[in-house]
Amino acid sequence: MLDQQSEYCLRLWSEVVRQSIRDVEVGTEVERDAALEWMFNGNQGSKNCFDSVCSWLDINPDNARRQLLLRKRFHQRHDNWINAVSAHQSRKAA
Repeated sequence: MLDQQSEYCLRLWSEVVRQSIRDVEVGTEVERDAALEWMFNGNQGSKNCFDSVCSWLDINPDNARRQLLLRKRFHQRHDNWINAVSAHQSRKAA
């Protein structure tokens, strides 16, 4: 059984994940990019990375990503983000 502080912390992180999904689907470009960066390219060694947060919430992060990509709007915005990141890296390398 969790103590009250741990329960509050898990609720907070649960809301962070929910808000990140909303940011991807209906947020501004800056919000979308930050959320996608955190979910897909975040620092895996960080205590607050998406993988760690999912672990605390008893969610498999890879399954979560796969399920999110099944959502049409999420998938479209993810694809746009991937294309923008790839274009930026190409310009940087040139």
